[in-house]
Amino acid sequence: MNAMRPMPTGLRRRQIGPDDLEAVASFLAGGFRLRPPAYWRRGLERQAARAVRPGRPRFGYMLEKDGQVVGTILVIAAELEHEGREFERCALSSWYVAPEVRAQAPLLVSPLLGDPALSLLNISAAPNTWPTVGAQGFAGRRAPKRLTVPALAPRVPGAAVRLFRGPDDPAALGEGERRLLADHAGFGCLCLVVETHDGPQPFAFAQGRVLRRLVPTLRLVWCRDIAAYARLAGTIGRFLLGRGALTVTADEDPSVAQLPGWRIAPESRSYARGPLPFRPGDLAYTEVVLYGL
Repeated sequence: MNAMRPMPTGLRRRQIGPDDLEAVASFLAGGFRLRPPAYWRRGLERQAARAVRPGRPRFGYMLEKDGQVVGTILVIAAELEHEGREFERCALSSWYVAPEVRAQAPLLVSPLLGDPALSLLNISAAPNTWPTVGAQGFAGRRAPKRLTVPALAPRVPGAAVRLFRGPDDPAALGEGERRLLADHAGFGCLCLVVETHDGPQPFAFAQGRVLRRLVPTLRLVWCRDIAAYARLAGTIGRFLLGRGALTVTADEDPSVAQLPGWRIAPESRSYARGPLPFRPGDLAYTEVVLYGL
């Protein structure tokens, strides 16, 4: 990784605190002009209500100069299970630095880079930041999406869809899965369990819009295996039709590519760093969930 530049006089990095939220929301609204301050306030309020491990930032980091916010990166910390192991992952988002101090942008993420046990995920890196993210040890991958129409796919005989029933759901779900689904239901996601002959398959979907925000869609934000969505799409799609949802946007992999629909965002990329590998269909505890698509 490239050596960090010394911090200029008058500029300081610190964690975003509860008293900074209004200033951070206004700063981000100026940097991401399609998102009003209310969008950022809602997400920051959701972050404020979450428990985080001691030592991790609740909201992220900011650069401050002369009492003004001049840079931000939001950090959403979570504990996840994968293949029987627990991992700590921080999803990074909304990395924006004012033009006059843009050369200092790497300072915002540097506090997280020294822990080899910590996994980092960035699913929304702007193209102009790709070289910087790569230089920080992140592995990039193309991450196109597919806007699927799942009701047009074949149904799976004997499979039945129902709403997730909360932390005491009787399905054969792991404790970590129940906690994850309960958290995401609290964020406003639609959480489902598909009962199959092979056991239950859990899914979480967030509300969103795509194609310049003209097309409403559900975004698949978590499942055990993206191939399970492809296999059960017809059954899930008919359930969703009854709730007024026609499309589901999912990470595209070879199984999802076979579903009825269209590829979108073909040039998008995702970046991951640390021991927890990125996998399609896992956007749990990311900005897609807490802030919206």
